[in-house]
Amino acid sequence: MGLSSSRLLYLACTILLAVLALVPDAPACRWLDLCLAPTRVLGELSSPIGWLQRGGVRAAERTLQDAAAAEHGQSRELADDERLFALPDEDALIQGRRFVHAQVLQRFPDAPDRIECALEEDAAADLEPGQPVVLSNSYVGRVYSVDRTARRVTVHLVTDKDFRVGARVFPADGPAASAASEPGQAAASNTEPAATLAPTGSVAMVVGGLAATRAGGTPLAVHNPDRQGGVGELSGIARVDEGLNPRAPFQGQSTGFRLGTLSVDEHGRASVIPEIDFAEGLFRVVVVLEPKPGVGPAHDEPDVFAAAHWRESRVFGAFEPAASREGLKIDYPLGAGSRERCAVVAGARLVGFIARAGPLHSDVALLGDRGTTVPAQASVEGVVEPLVLGRLVSLGREAPGAKLRFLWSPQPSQALAGSAKESGADSAAAGLAARLFTGAGELGVPRGLVIGETRLPSGPGPHVIEVEESVDPRLLRRLWVWRGEDAVLRGSERAP
Repeated sequence: MGLSSSRLLYLACTILLAVLALVPDAPACRWLDLCLAPTRVLGELSSPIGWLQRGGVRAAERTLQDAAAAEHGQSRELADDERLFALPDEDALIQGRRFVHAQVLQRFPDAPDRIECALEEDAAADLEPGQPVVLSNSYVGRVYSVDRTARRVTVHLVTDKDFRVGARVFPADGPAASAASEPGQAAASNTEPAATLAPTGSVAMVVGGLAATRAGGTPLAVHNPDRQGGVGELSGIARVDEGLNPRAPFQGQSTGFRLGTLSVDEHGRASVIPEIDFAEGLFRVVVVLEPKPGVGPAHDEPDVFAAAHWRESRVFGAFEPAASREGLKIDYPLGAGSRERCAVVAGARLVGFIARAGPLHSDVALLGDRGTTVPAQASVEGVVEPLVLGRLVSLGREAPGAKLRFLWSPQPSQALAGSAKESGADSAAAGLAARLFTGAGELGVPRGLVIGETRLPSGPGPHVIEVEESVDPRLLRRLWVWRGEDAVLRGSERAP
């Protein structure tokens, strides 16, 4: 009877734990955390074992301290380059316009085609719904709403199924494939219809939403082309042209920005292939306004590495007993402000994220923990413009202490050009040297944290890249958790 009872108890516990694993946010999980809270003392009792690694810990902390100042400077230089290359470089898109930078904070879970952004200058009073939003020469969408108190703006992306914008496709060899035909039309007032871009051979259409295609990336849908029988064999660049709609606001500011390249499949279905990664690569955008006398370029980005934005925590144990997992436990509980997915750093280096905030401690998933994801960009050797990588997925390490391995699936606009030999099996060794940094777009993950050094292979991918860390994060005994400004960390839970 005793054996049978123990088996029954074992089976009941197994079923209970399996159910809790499938619904990790259930109240029962929080009660289980509280019941197991006394086991925290075991971690504290085992902390003296770390004294055996005192030499390695001191060496790792000294390495990080020596590199911190230089890496902080590199992060700030990257931010300056981001701002520079976020602006358009075509003369017809620059003249008669004013540009306001905004850093992407998050996507809304209930509205993935809207993004919340923080303005980098005090220009909220000049913003209005409907103003165009761009990234370099590419059209991104429109301002949806403005929170002037918090200096936030919500952007409605062109990928949304309800979004529509007038466009015109210019033949690849046509005279107007470059930009607006008249520089002066870019300065047209938003109260007057902008001149239409209508050179001979171009086709007017409406673009918006995602196309129903198996093609990768985020191809945009084409609606109502004005050519009889559709777009046929036409190829070229699609640019915004709302001159055919006299009620469209801010025509002068949006005209001429690029939507992408027209593509027609074997069934005659047309789509527009954008030059930016709408899914994972929007870290920064620019709002286009009418020029304002006496107002020049400015930015007011908070210092990511300011001490006030971080909370020091002490490591007292391992995250998981399994050898295949990589994680740590830190003395930063939920009640003190710990939040899941907040970045955890040592010096200027990202080491992981809060995986679970408990009542007495938090679990940190290190970058070597399989399945951990991070928005990333790269500073490539010999290239000034930062390269947006999108979201990297950790594949762990081949052996303890080995390099980090990430899966990188570049969009066509992100892939590095190279020879066929370079894109083969030895591409990792033949690729370009680069330093990886975090991108923006996720609450709790500030841009510009150093991830590590790698060589980026050429070709369309997907690629497995190996990243070198300066120290083994499992040796560290002090870490810092991002807490940022309270308002920034909270963000908005739902789309407006």
